[in-house]
Amino acid sequence: MIIGLRPGAQERRVGKPFVGQSGELLASVLEATGWSMEKTFRTNLYCDSNTSFCIAHTRRFIEAVNPKLIIAMGVDVWKALLPNVHNPLSSPLWSDEYGCYVLCTYNIAAILHHYNASQLNTIVHDLACISRILDSSWPPHMPPHVTTQGVQEAERFLAKLPRDKPVAIDVETTNLDVDYIDPLRDRLLSYAISDGDKTLVVTGDLLTQLTLPKDIQWTCSYGVFDVQVLEHLANQKINLCHDTVLMHYVLDEYRRRHDLKRLSRHYLGAGFYEKNVDRRHLQQNEATFEYNARDAVNTARIANLLLPQVKADGVERAYELLMQAAPVYAAMQHRGIPINYDELIRIANLIGPEEDRLSTVLKDKIGRLGFQVPTTFRSPQQMARLLYDDMDLPEGVDPKKPRGTGKDILKKLHESDTTGILHDLEEYRQVSHIRSTYVEGIMHHTVFKTGRVHPTPFLTGTETGRLTYTSPAMQTIPRAYSDESKWLPMMRHIFGYAPDSNRCIIECDLERAEIWTAWMYSQDAQIRADLADDYHTVIAMDAFKVPRNQVTSAMRSNAKRTTFGILYGIGAAKLSEQTSVSQPEAMRWLTRWKLRNKTFVKWAADWWNSARQTGEVQTLFGRKRRYHIVLDEGIRNEMVNMPIQSTSHDFVMSAIIAMAPRLAPLDAHPILDIHDAVLVDTPVEHRDKVAAIVAEEMSRPRLPGLPGIPAEIKWGYTWGSMKPL
Repeated sequence: MIIGLRPGAQERRVGKPFVGQSGELLASVLEATGWSMEKTFRTNLYCDSNTSFCIAHTRRFIEAVNPKLIIAMGVDVWKALLPNVHNPLSSPLWSDEYGCYVLCTYNIAAILHHYNASQLNTIVHDLACISRILDSSWPPHMPPHVTTQGVQEAERFLAKLPRDKPVAIDVETTNLDVDYIDPLRDRLLSYAISDGDKTLVVTGDLLTQLTLPKDIQWTCSYGVFDVQVLEHLANQKINLCHDTVLMHYVLDEYRRRHDLKRLSRHYLGAGFYEKNVDRRHLQQNEATFEYNARDAVNTARIANLLLPQVKADGVERAYELLMQAAPVYAAMQHRGIPINYDELIRIANLIGPEEDRLSTVLKDKIGRLGFQVPTTFRSPQQMARLLYDDMDLPEGVDPKKPRGTGKDILKKLHESDTTGILHDLEEYRQVSHIRSTYVEGIMHHTVFKTGRVHPTPFLTGTETGRLTYTSPAMQTIPRAYSDESKWLPMMRHIFGYAPDSNRCIIECDLERAEIWTAWMYSQDAQIRADLADDYHTVIAMDAFKVPRNQVTSAMRSNAKRTTFGILYGIGAAKLSEQTSVSQPEAMRWLTRWKLRNKTFVKWAADWWNSARQTGEVQTLFGRKRRYHIVLDEGIRNEMVNMPIQSTSHDFVMSAIIAMAPRLAPLDAHPILDIHDAVLVDTPVEHRDKVAAIVAEEMSRPRLPGLPGIPAEIKWGYTWGSMKPL
């Protein structure tokens, strides 16, 4: 039984639900998932009567139909049917009231009005589990577990475990976050081992005394965390063979749906079992051990479900790359990035008074002009009142946010501001953001016993495969050459060592990585020839019709923006805004680039047509991006850019995997993967030898028949003081 929100115009005319465009789209989605409209009963939650009547009527309707499964489409429908459940998206939940499972997904009709590829793919992902939910053997039962502190009993259990399929190991710590572990701060309570049928929970002194076998296919749910805890808190070093989060990621690359609890609900009907445990008071007791056991059982069962799908979908290469990366990036997190704390304090002592000064200047100016002074410049409501009511600036420069106060909107309002308030406001906001996000944020995340930050790497953080970090978000650290503010270039000086230290930082950056990968896909001979020269200078010579010796830095910069405008699919309007030239001039640059690189333009068109027919694109490293149903040609740019961006990062990831064991004997270690570059922490005495290894691995060919990408290597005591080596 599919329940939509309310009937549309076509439904009202015909008198039936889901017969208009939303019905056509629903039929396509069901067909894509192996189901059909004929095997569903469809209705809407709301009619023309009052809300309470409609909800009561729907409940009576459900009772009369007696469905085997209810699919609730849209937030309002979820809340009406399951008012006491928070965020049930994509989670089949048993309802005693309705006597069946309820599966909540997005409103398919809303997607027609505001196209969202991610939400549409979520609907496909959710409806694909209809057959599984209706299977009479679903959900699987939860087997009992054994809690032990005896070595012999544990060894007998381990001896009986299978060696030919995944065996899960899951650690339970004192962390308050259900999906996060901090190996440096948490206390280990237990770990559970399960093959999906039988489960052992290890506690007490046995945590460090037991020797785990090497020949088991150890499997975790995002083992980047678990392997660190096992090694550093339990003295257990395992060979991680499988990871359910990474399995699911290569099968469904969309973000925020790979964690164990979500997968357990989706694939196993496990419900919100984590709510039975109060994480604020976790102890070594039976409730904790039962919860730990359930995590291990679910991990094993999910692994056995997903592993065959990885092979069938042709994404084994991408999965193998991520599995090789997981322990390496776990070691990078545990190693951490050194903090030059003296520099951090120096910047803090400068930027705090500067923020106060800018705030005072801004408030004085607003007051002198007779406007109401906001109590805080962070309140959207107070800022909207200042900009649009007091200053009378034009509303609607962004139609989606007519009274918006964001950075991009302020830029568009500058021409209408005669007071200078917007200039001062932007300067204040930038300094305030740098202080709170970078200076105070890094202070907060520094582990003082190590003198380092230990950012958490997320191999599943983006659809393209690029890495993201939290605690802190290293990918947002501004580039060293940023010219937006005098404060931004200072930030990288925080990371590293004092100038008289015996250790230093090496940075190796792939040169023009995305242009190289654009050539690898398109095989455009002109791009290859231009890469043999100073690429952006050559493009500037062609765009501006000047000889090499007359190319200015501004021309080269605009040529660079034009190239990346093509690769990222931005139009003349956006390029005009970025470069402060007219739209016709920006269009001329884009046209010149396309005329110069006709083979790339043809490849992009062919790639788009193929993606529309197959519903997916696959990179040279085996990653996929799926578009089950394409409703908007605006997604073309994303489809074309995805392989270029993804492949350039996979070159870096492959290099880090290869260099890590070569660097370890020299006490050198990769510590950060960011922006097509790697940072390595090394003793100064081994600097040149380490640099040679890093440069060799970064520029090594990784794909059959294709060259490596040239790499630039630098060194410095801090990340902000890099100079060519």
